Amino acid sequence: MGVVLVAVVAIGGPPASGYGVGVMLGRLVLPCLVSAWLVRRFFGHRWLPFGWSVPASLPTFFVGFVVFGAILLAGQA
Repeated sequence: MGVVLVAVVAIGGPPASGYGVGVMLGRLVLPCLVSAWLVRRFFGHRWLPFGWSVPASLPTFFVGFVVFGAILLAGQA
């Protein structure tokens, strides 16, 4: 999740306040958990090195991030 935080801050700039940091972290928690769960389900109980699990979870993280972002935007309309 640290790499994702660095990427978000590099792209969007640092948050303006502590509330912005909380919102940013809150929006990343659910996609991270769903991505980890999906990768765990796909690979089963086999041991997977950390260097392989991160690239394996990136596609599911980005898809989850877009889907949850779309749901949040739809709820605001």
